[in-house]
Amino acid sequence: MIFTPLLANSGLPFTISMLGLPLRVWIATFGLAGVAIVLLEAWGLHQRESVSWRQALSTSFDINVVSTLIGVVFTFMYAASGLLIFFILNVILLSWFSGKLLIRLLVGRRGSSPSLAMQFSAYLISAVGSSIIFISAGWLNSGIGVRKIEQMRTIEQIISRTQPTFPLHIYITAFLGLMSINFLLTWIIESYRLTGLWKDKDKSPAKLCLTVFWVNVRSYVYILLPITILGGLLNSALFGYQR
Repeated sequence: MIFTPLLANSGLPFTISMLGLPLRVWIATFGLAGVAIVLLEAWGLHQRESVSWRQALSTSFDINVVSTLIGVVFTFMYAASGLLIFFILNVILLSWFSGKLLIRLLVGRRGSSPSLAMQFSAYLISAVGSSIIFISAGWLNSGIGVRKIEQMRTIEQIISRTQPTFPLHIYITAFLGLMSINFLLTWIIESYRLTGLWKDKDKSPAKLCLTVFWVNVRSYVYILLPITILGGLLNSALFGYQR
């Protein structure tokens, strides 16, 4: 099975690579999108949390870098998840972040230190949710991976080592699913990071999570969705989709 990229904000460039887009398409689309995402999310932080532009920019850069670096770890271990240990490590890592975030939300709501039972429940819920995320990613990716392997069996592609392309409807369907997973992971990791960075600013963790949600909605609607379509069109122009 070809790995499903779970890289938060940088996940879609790796998805494009998986689907056969060349480096020049990657650079022309997603290579420049990161800068726009940082700026757009900084505007959202400035607008929703009433912080200075300087603080909004530095915070946006920070949370996006952190989510991307953690996403690289997710992707590396998911690529090797044919070994059960790597799947387990991914679940543990995501469970740790989401469990910590859930505890912060509960403490912010109750205004008291978390009890042992609360912490256990938070990590248990996070572990179940993390398992569902990675299993769903594998299920989503299985059809795309099988199709790509079948295409690579042709003599011409084996000799030339060219990347197979996909019909446009498969490309779009795959990205919608992968975007949903990427969005969820980005929301978790960036919310964890932001609630940690601003824990001394007397800001509600729940409100900060909601802010992260909406700034990422803008990023996906205004940047990532159009860029995804552009990447598909560039791939079609360069190589031509199968009919």
